[in-house]
Amino acid sequence: MRNRSLIIVALALAVACDSDADTPATTPVAEKAPDRSTDPVLVKKPADKPSPSDKPAPSAKPTQEWLIWYAQGDGWVTRWIADVDGSTKTLAQRQALVHTNGTDLFQIVRRDAAAPLETCACMEPEFSEPGECQKTGSVQQPGLVAINVGTGKERDLVKPDGELIFGEIYGISLEVVGGVDGGLIVRRTDAGYYCGAHQSIDGGDTYFELGTSDDPKWPTLKFPRAMKEEAARWFPSKGVSSMLKLVQDCEGAVSLDEFVTGQSMDWYALDIGLEAGKPKLTWGFAASVYYVCSPDYISHGQAMTGLIPEASAVGLAGPLPAGLVRGMADLGSKRVVGWGELKLSSSGRDALLHKFSETAETKWPAPEAVLTAAQEKPSSSGDAKVKLAEGRTKSRAKDYTGAIVALDAAIAAEPKLARAWAARGYAKLLDGQFDAAQTDCERALELGEQPRFKASVHYNLGLIAQKRGDKAAAKKAFAASLALRPNKEVRKALDSL
Repeated sequence: MRNRSLIIVALALAVACDSDADTPATTPVAEKAPDRSTDPVLVKKPADKPSPSDKPAPSAKPTQEWLIWYAQGDGWVTRWIADVDGSTKTLAQRQALVHTNGTDLFQIVRRDAAAPLETCACMEPEFSEPGECQKTGSVQQPGLVAINVGTGKERDLVKPDGELIFGEIYGISLEVVGGVDGGLIVRRTDAGYYCGAHQSIDGGDTYFELGTSDDPKWPTLKFPRAMKEEAARWFPSKGVSSMLKLVQDCEGAVSLDEFVTGQSMDWYALDIGLEAGKPKLTWGFAASVYYVCSPDYISHGQAMTGLIPEASAVGLAGPLPAGLVRGMADLGSKRVVGWGELKLSSSGRDALLHKFSETAETKWPAPEAVLTAAQEKPSSSGDAKVKLAEGRTKSRAKDYTGAIVALDAAIAAEPKLARAWAARGYAKLLDGQFDAAQTDCERALELGEQPRFKASVHYNLGLIAQKRGDKAAAKKAFAASLALRPNKEVRKALDSL
């Protein structure tokens, strides 16, 4: 199974959109910690002259408390709710994402960084023509920080490096997609052309445990067969292969039984939402395939459930406490939701509620990164570069015939443009024209000089040899690629032979 950082870009999980209208709290939002001695909800006022025969007034202290948070418009809402005498009360509410591991509160905030973009010619200018190295803009790389509400201590969950990027960005995004009792699921995607022979797709879901300094570790769960069968048969839209069909087409015959009972499928993604006030879980499954079959090396599938016993390790086994169930019912349907039970000492609870009530309220940036002029600018050989960009775009759209036509024009305009030969070879590879693809890739190696570029072309030659069943040639090509540029996917391909 590929490193869990790889994930969905071209094939986003379908999730329900939430309403922009917030549901009113059952009690007014607290702007500061309440005076519990006079709160009419939390403390019953005793009779002026109690009779010895009177029964004791029932306690109005919360029996359980939770934070529950959800996506709302361009930001988040978090409620501090409590089970008080059999009803659920909202004690405070903030326009912010605040999660808890039970004893501490953590505000989750975006902290992005700008990274400059330059053309591929800038990577190794000694191999480029004058004027080809150009600055093309910048991108806001998304970052994420957890701030302890009580202490102010910060932990970087996703830290953008802001370093110079060579090539073209197709899409960068970051989203929080759910979390329970200190667990937080963060989804990241990164796709672009980074000066290799073809596009790159990276990213994935990461499971963080708030309140610890441990490295993120994806939980291990065992799922019922019916769920895995549902995922194996799932397809995102009409005309697109199911998870199982793509594996069968790419790597040979495998039965449904072999697929779901073997080691082929792995769980890699989870969206937590609400539908009609009840948890709705969308589980993402994956099977590894070769790049020629899927640009992120993954065949995707998904299954949808409510709470299931197998999900106890991530707090989703159920049943949920009655007070929390009532709090969820009050929310209706939400695209993303998370919650955590508060287990605070009596001495620190009121102070923390007060700090929560003063949590900064801010809007979040959009999940997608902001790009400025990310595409490569044409130089003196403008027509060739324009057709090269058109060919790449059509390859990404799986219009291989159109891609080849555009790249034919690029090569006609500039016969020594190595990237055009490599791109056409890649399009022919995806179109099943293996002999023609090899010819183009070999010509690209003759013309190209940048080690990173040549490494990608050698990798494509290895894929061509693999599709032909020539293991010796595939090994030689993958080894040549690794000698020029270490890469985990090339290493994986070589080790599989």
